Amino acid sequence: MNRKVVFSYGCILIAAALWGGIGISVRYISGFGLTSIQSACVRIFVTTLCLFLYLVCTDRTKLKIHLCDLKYYFGSGILSILLNNVCYAVSVRVNSLSMAAILLYTSPFIVVVFAHFVFREKMTVKKTTALLICFIGCIFTVGLGVFVESALTPAGLLAGFGSALGYALYNLFTKVLVRKYHTFTVTFYTFLFAFVGIIFLASPLELLGKVVTAPERVPLAVLSAALTSALPYLLFAAGLRYAESSKASIVATVEVAASSIFGFMFYGEKLKSANIIGILMIIAAVVTLNLPERQKKVKKS
Repeated sequence: MNRKVVFSYGCILIAAALWGGIGISVRYISGFGLTSIQSACVRIFVTTLCLFLYLVCTDRTKLKIHLCDLKYYFGSGILSILLNNVCYAVSVRVNSLSMAAILLYTSPFIVVVFAHFVFREKMTVKKTTALLICFIGCIFTVGLGVFVESALTPAGLLAGFGSALGYALYNLFTKVLVRKYHTFTVTFYTFLFAFVGIIFLASPLELLGKVVTAPERVPLAVLSAALTSALPYLLFAAGLRYAESSKASIVATVEVAASSIFGFMFYGEKLKSANIIGILMIIAAVVTLNLPERQKKVKKS
């Protein structure tokens, strides 16, 4: 692997670890009394605002985009970020948290299939093996009892796969955009479109009223949203410049392991032997995925 590829996967790995802390951010922001959609709206707004202020203060030329590319930003913002957040908010309401997580992490399968046909990425034995190990690891990490305890309904299934589709489409749309635009440009307009979409679903006046009642929480809420939303999405977009979409989606499942570890560290949540096995399987899948390919010997005639 050359340095650019190593840097790309490093960015994706760090992004996944930061996403693992999103539960901490959500719990803190929910202290305002917000709904799941309103909490997502706050994170999206903070990400959009942070990126806008940064670009205005550093390089305004990065705010320029071609009108013909608006369709891709619509895809990355509305069909990806917005779809993922709305469907996941519904999924955690109608499914158990564990089942919602499992359905969300079917997204690497979607990315692998799409990337094969759209970007001509090869479906190798190593990639398929890593994908299966990773998915089984996710099941172990969230708990084996998920299939016994959860009564899956058609609505829950649809919401879960909708969140996975949105997660997968972000990977694919961003892969197209980073070939033409800077990472900051791609992430800013993606979240701008997502914010325009979600603000109509979040009851903005009610949301503002809840935030005003607890102004002392705002600075830390902004910081937590920036660290678990703005920064990881920037890193993930940067990583996609030289990383394969299918591999990136598998590496990003480190988020599941990170969230379990954060839960253990900050909230005293127990890690059973099955959870630890799952975490190790996810790590093993990422390591397997990034092992160097064997060079085939060419016989001279």
